[in-house]
Amino acid sequence: GRATRPMLAFNMETREIVFLKDYWRADVDGMEKEGDIYALLESKRVPNIAPFGKGNDVRDHTTLTQTLRNEEWACWSRVTVLLSQYRMSLDVVARHLVLFKSSKEFVSTIADAMEAHQHAYFDAHVLHRDISAGNILITCAGKGLLIDWDL
Repeated sequence: GRATRPMLAFNMETREIVFLKDYWRADVDGMEKEGDIYALLESKRVPNIAPFGKGNDVRDHTTLTQTLRNEEWACWSRVTVLLSQYRMSLDVVARHLVLFKSSKEFVSTIADAMEAHQHAYFDAHVLHRDISAGNILITCAGKGLLIDWDL
């Protein structure tokens, strides 16, 4: 996909460990940055989403492939678009859904993610489009979080 590189990082301001996501996002009209979507969800008080830290495009890191798509020698058939490298942090460290500790934790985590999506859709008019095991996390307290809001 977009060469996503998730990692843990140290926030020098808060002196805490955070989740850092680095990837290439489609930079086209109408596509919001993931951080802007998190900010919208937070402003609408959507529950069970990871707390957004910071995020933005990496300066001067964009692709050139899309400029070559009409060249005579270009043989790819899919449409290519401008991609910008994007980095963002989430102020939470959690484990993947597949690492649940009990059936109760598994079911309640999914219920939390469903609640997040319900509020995102009805309160913020945002549809997630990729609810999967890889996009649901479990906090240390056993609460479910729906992540990966890059639409």
